[in-house]
Amino acid sequence: MNFSAAILLGAALAMDAAAVTAALAVAHRRDFSVRAILLCALVFGGFQALAPLLGFAAGSLVSNALQDYGRIVAAGLIALIGGKMLWEHDNPPAVLPGFGKLLALGIATSIDAWVVGVSFACLKRTNVWVDALLIGLVTALIVMAAGVVGRGAGRFCGRYCNFAGGAVLILLALKILVWG
Repeated sequence: MNFSAAILLGAALAMDAAAVTAALAVAHRRDFSVRAILLCALVFGGFQALAPLLGFAAGSLVSNALQDYGRIVAAGLIALIGGKMLWEHDNPPAVLPGFGKLLALGIATSIDAWVVGVSFACLKRTNVWVDALLIGLVTALIVMAAGVVGRGAGRFCGRYCNFAGGAVLILLALKILVWG
């Protein structure tokens, strides 16, 4: 895989993390500081970089079984958080989700990157470390942009943003579950 292909792969893999970050930024517009944006970039970018390495290490022995199970887990975690946002849309929590929930979202949004790592093993890739680093960096940059855009949008849509963010997360979970 060449440099530009790795960048494009990273951008494609970053879309679910970007959607989650934008939804969090919209829902928590007052508390979604630069620090929160950087934390999301670190968590999501870190998991997106680590997942292909773990998938590569696991190889293709369990790829078919875990690929289907992984989609269900990812969709379930994202749908639960989206459902909670819908439930609380009139009275959103005063603080951002805790670090544990952010880690769970990082895992949920990086399962597709794990599968990419398994495919790297099947293809006998030798530059998997470089590919993983590029995937993580691209994800971090896209997540930062999504956080800024989401925070800006949150100023304009008031209390309905939490509802919209929850709906986006549920649609994202359905997309993951149905289409992968």
